[in-house]
Amino acid sequence: NYLPDPIVYSLNGLDLQQCGLVSLPDCEWALPNLRRLNLSHNSLQKFLPAGALRGLPNLEVLTMSNNDIYEIDLPEEGPFVLENLEYLSLAYNHISELPEGLTRLFSLKTLRLPNNYITHVPRDICKMELSELDVTMNPIIQPPLA
Repeated sequence: NYLPDPIVYSLNGLDLQQCGLVSLPDCEWALPNLRRLNLSHNSLQKFLPAGALRGLPNLEVLTMSNNDIYEIDLPEEGPFVLENLEYLSLAYNHISELPEGLTRLFSLKTLRLPNNYITHVPRDICKMELSELDVTMNPIIQPPLA
């Protein structure tokens, strides 16, 4: 019915694809060793809640593709979250804007956002040290400006 705490505490990867998830609990997840989290192909309408983000200090890869997410809601206040995140995929969602908070993800190297509703990429996003920015199949009005 549940995983014993020592097993959960030591997880490096967690794959919850196609589990029918519609929401995530907004409490600290306490998964300090988790490096990879896949929440793709669910019915999530929101980005990871602030409480969950605080409990994932070493997360490097976050995949939330093929959901119903409308915005990337990163906490503006409190402790910095996702400081080790290198890969973020939010493909095939309903995202129309890229928040300024993305620029606080200093370790981010790959940002994948194909098949959303993004019309422009903010200049500050273009100035990030990304090795890949994928915004294919979006209704981009103008190319990203550096």
